[in-house]
Amino acid sequence: MRRDFLKKIVVATTTLTLGISTLIADSAKWPEKLTFGVIPVAGSTSMKENFGPLTKYLEDSLGIKVEMKLAGDYTGIITGMAHNHIDFAYLGPKSYVEAARRANAEALVVEVDGESGLPGYRGTIITKKGSGLKTLEDIKGKKWAFTSS
Repeated sequence: MRRDFLKKIVVATTTLTLGISTLIADSAKWPEKLTFGVIPVAGSTSMKENFGPLTKYLEDSLGIKVEMKLAGDYTGIITGMAHNHIDFAYLGPKSYVEAARRANAEALVVEVDGESGLPGYRGTIITKKGSGLKTLEDIKGKKWAFTSS
């Protein structure tokens, strides 16, 4: 799983760098610092380990300070974006939808599935054996929970 996550970070870094490189020509208008918000997908120590190299790479490539901000939940990152305290962020699918709605976020980079190479992610719905729930139509109107691994 860590290997897939690192692959996604490499793809995201490459894409972000290519996108940002088009802005380099007008670097005189750049801010002195960019703030990078990261939603919690693991413990804060591993988040620093996972996103620290990306932060450093962007800082070195852009020639300006890039500060990483970790939040306890995605709402904190989105609120920071809405109030211009966070310039760009790593978001999951649901948090991106919320950020687009509440903070006018625009996706620059999309994760790709490590196995299929397709953008996005794959979800699995598990039901109790014998429940009779076998299709999306079967679970319509039922209560269920989301989790991630």
